[in-house]
Amino acid sequence: MSRVFETLERLPTSKECKFLPPAADYEKDFVSRTTAATGLPYTEFVGDLKKSESDVREYRLIRLPNGLTAFVIHDSLESKSCAALDVNVGSLADPPAFQGLAHFCEHLLFMGTTKYPKENDYNAYLSANGGYSNAYTDLEDTCYYFEVTYDALEGALDRFSQFFIDPLFTEDCTDREVRAVDSEHKKNIQSDMWRQYQIEKELSSPSHPFSMFATGNKATLSGAATELGVDLRGKLLEFHAKYYSADIMKLVVVGRDSLDQLTEWAVSKFSPILSKGMTKPLFKGHPLTEREMGKFIRVKSIRQQRTLDMTFALPDLKPFRQSKPSRYLGSLVGHEGKGSILSYVKRRGWATSIVAGRSPTSAEGFDMFKVTVSLTELGLEKYEDVVRVVFAFLQLLQSKKPQKWFQDELQRVSEIEYKFLEKSEAVNLASNLANTMQNRYLEPECVLSDGMLLSEFDEELIEWVQGFLIPDNFRILLAARELDVDFDLTEKYYGVSYRVDAIPD
Repeated sequence: MSRVFETLERLPTSKECKFLPPAADYEKDFVSRTTAATGLPYTEFVGDLKKSESDVREYRLIRLPNGLTAFVIHDSLESKSCAALDVNVGSLADPPAFQGLAHFCEHLLFMGTTKYPKENDYNAYLSANGGYSNAYTDLEDTCYYFEVTYDALEGALDRFSQFFIDPLFTEDCTDREVRAVDSEHKKNIQSDMWRQYQIEKELSSPSHPFSMFATGNKATLSGAATELGVDLRGKLLEFHAKYYSADIMKLVVVGRDSLDQLTEWAVSKFSPILSKGMTKPLFKGHPLTEREMGKFIRVKSIRQQRTLDMTFALPDLKPFRQSKPSRYLGSLVGHEGKGSILSYVKRRGWATSIVAGRSPTSAEGFDMFKVTVSLTELGLEKYEDVVRVVFAFLQLLQSKKPQKWFQDELQRVSEIEYKFLEKSEAVNLASNLANTMQNRYLEPECVLSDGMLLSEFDEELIEWVQGFLIPDNFRILLAARELDVDFDLTEKYYGVSYRVDAIPD
């Protein structure tokens, strides 16, 4: 019997969490405009975008009539142009019976459109003009992007936009792209990163979609369709029709052309994308419940590594962009100077590095705080002592109030780094910015600086988050090739050998 995951009927409010800020206002400071050449309507943000003093690019934030939000960026020095479109739906929205469907949709979307029916037209155009395309599917996002020579941007945008207006999803491409997804999965089978990630998912709550297999393979796609007696392409069309809506899309276009010209292209080519009044699906609960905590997971790795992961379940921290409590705590736990965890364990020959902070596998509705320690051979034997050292430091933090001087120091460093921000590659800027714009709590004027700047110190909020970093709310994953234990479990998709025990007292 297929699993069913409960979704939230509305967004959380400050009644559920007193620290929760309101969602960003994308009506205030937006004024009505029309494009210069064709008179098409859009709205433009006229507030201060607070770009870095060293940033020579020019930015314009606009909203299209269909609800799509876009950044157009002029850079007279770029030899290449690019664009990225982020759809705020990913593998968490996979139907349980067809795990990997969001990733499969990413693959098949590029196989021709009504306007450009040849399946290789898009890539052939990009290749002929010194460009390329790529895409990725994450837990809650699918991001598509391309790069091309600066004088071929309009043709690339015209082809690119059609994938979100009228894709064909041709039947004769379906089997081939299933094989492509399957091949991608097989390529990852020997990667310890993918293997350990899937162990974390397999050992999360079966009531949450985080527990599913996100990449997909032949068995979970065409194999599942055959077993259930349904058409895989039909399921894909249902998924696309349900979720691919302008309301949850963010677009970034970077080019040498003027802002007015870039705006003209963005509005004319992407306004036809259908608006379905869609909000992205939000799921009830947390992947790590009380049932999943207190576990000691040992994993046999492929390569020579000795890694200790301590994972704590947290509420969603994405709304707290102004104070970023995870950065405050991660900077302290991951500090490398005198008196730090790392200096202590290094002195004893137990570890070589430590990284701490918000897990990249978090999504809206839940978060995880992870402490990752790279162990030495001796440290692998002494892993229990390393865990004790981490908790001794956490207890020290909790015995004192959050320190404003430390947050002030982080804030000053972030301001300096932002002021002298190095110029990023245009395609990286586009894809990262399109994804950043999906944070519903991020005000328009803070989108450019969000990844770096801190603007406030919230002592009570930091204390609240610190309260989750306790022994009753964590689990351990220890990975090494030389672990000498009885691995009595085998993960289904990657064949990982592992063992799960209760964490010793």
